[in-house]
Amino acid sequence: MICREATKLFLEKGFEETTREIAMVYNITQGNLSYYYPFKYEILTDLYGRFYFQLLIELEKKYGEKIEGAEITILSDMMINRILLSREKLKQSLGWL
Repeated sequence: MICREATKLFLEKGFEETTREIAMVYNITQGNLSYYYPFKYEILTDLYGRFYFQLLIELEKKYGEKIEGAEITILSDMMINRILLSREKLKQSLGWL
């Protein structure tokens, strides 16, 4: 539940400015949020894991076969590289580089 709103806020406001807003949306204190996610990067890790799991399910439905072993490693590497590339392009477009 927290992940859905966190995704929205990360996209709208960026990573650095979101902890207080996430807590406010769920009417909890930042301390309570920190109980479940002691570090903000853990929210991102959770988001990545959920997205990755959902992607595997969708790909298995589309192709009708289980994805495993080396295919999972390749897919994971592709996703990480794409995320890093997108991040760099965003920084360039905002003049941060």
